Amino acid sequence: HSTVKNKLPMHGANLFPKEPSTLKTAVLTYLDKMTELGHRIMALIAIALDLDLRYFRERFTEEPLILFRIFSYPVASQNYTWGVGEHTD
Repeated sequence: HSTVKNKLPMHGANLFPKEPSTLKTAVLTYLDKMTELGHRIMALIAIALDLDLRYFRERFTEEPLILFRIFSYPVASQNYTWGVGEHTD
């Protein structure tokens, strides 16, 4: 994709751990379903505004930037190699 070739920030390959082996398929399926849901909701909003069904998709949302992160919060006493440390919001 041109955004990856041009090294646009936030674009590129998704990184998945080897285990669980089904995680990649589950996440990508979920993201596809949620993206389609977003397109359907925007189509309904377009209809409610008396616009063409594809108004938003053709102008704004055809290729959405999806930010999705799964964090692992390991127990401090366990020896994990990756995860997210404590934080406050």
